Amino acid sequence: MQAKGPIAKSVDRDFPTDKPKGCVSLCLKNTGDATQADIRTFLKDCTLQSVRIVMNRSTDMPRGIVFVDFPATEEVDKAMARNGKKLNGVAVDMLYEAPKERPRPEGCMSVAVKKLGPHTTENQVRKLFKGLESISEVRVISRVDPEDSERKCTGLAFAEFTEVADVEAAVRRDGMAVRGQTVFICYETKAKKERQTATPEPAGNNNKMKRKEQLDGGEDGGAGAVKKSKGKRPQAGTAEAAPRKEKEKEKLDPLQEKEKLERKRAREKRKRDLRKKRKRDAAGEAPEEAPEEAPEAPSRKKKKKRKASDDGEPDAV
Repeated sequence: MQAKGPIAKSVDRDFPTDKPKGCVSLCLKNTGDATQADIRTFLKDCTLQSVRIVMNRSTDMPRGIVFVDFPATEEVDKAMARNGKKLNGVAVDMLYEAPKERPRPEGCMSVAVKKLGPHTTENQVRKLFKGLESISEVRVISRVDPEDSERKCTGLAFAEFTEVADVEAAVRRDGMAVRGQTVFICYETKAKKERQTATPEPAGNNNKMKRKEQLDGGEDGGAGAVKKSKGKRPQAGTAEAAPRKEKEKEKLDPLQEKEKLERKRAREKRKRDLRKKRKRDAAGEAPEEAPEEAPEAPSRKKKKKRKASDDGEPDAV
């Protein structure tokens, strides 16, 4: 399978004419539509680490430019002996690629592998770092694909080492292929996330422990006292409700106790009146009416006035 190379914005840059110190890469031009297999055959006398074919952004076809990485700088000298030789009938122009300066951050002992395929496994990542004996752990980041409910790689993996030399060597394998996909390798500086695997306790035991902590915190009354949670009130008749009621009674002063008793009596009276009304409605009796008040007796002044009028004016015949 041909490894897809980077889709570079531009590779028309200046290349060094003399071999730079530590050079382990070459740029091959005029390669046409040559495949990775064609490049490896062209450089069959050399040991290749990776082959990266530059693709056209719009057509996704080879641009005729290939980058080749070697495990050692001596292999670069062997490859340069093929400069100007023909590949598929066209002379290949070979140029030195200046090495990238990527110093290892202090304390960094792991690398990140990016651009992995969705079906990449841990064993395939370990194969990428074959020969680096101090590799201690490989983590392939994956998640469940909602389309087919299958767990797939997100394109990212991490590898940890115990030797500094192996970490630096792992980064130099940047550009190699995994499952035919060119990957990028860089130093990983972020701290590893520890996965918490605490054993869950039964719900009943959990609630008892919380209640105990709340009571202990209330008795201490210090800065470290635990605040009571605003949960549901305990149901009446339970063991938890009894001490709560006693505490509420202790907090009430005499005036509040009297008001509480009056409210209770008023509620009981309303209940009695409601029961009587329901009984009357069931029996078909008319509700009791209040007795009519007697007419108000005339006042003394009105009586005297009436008497005076009777004395002064005779009755009409």
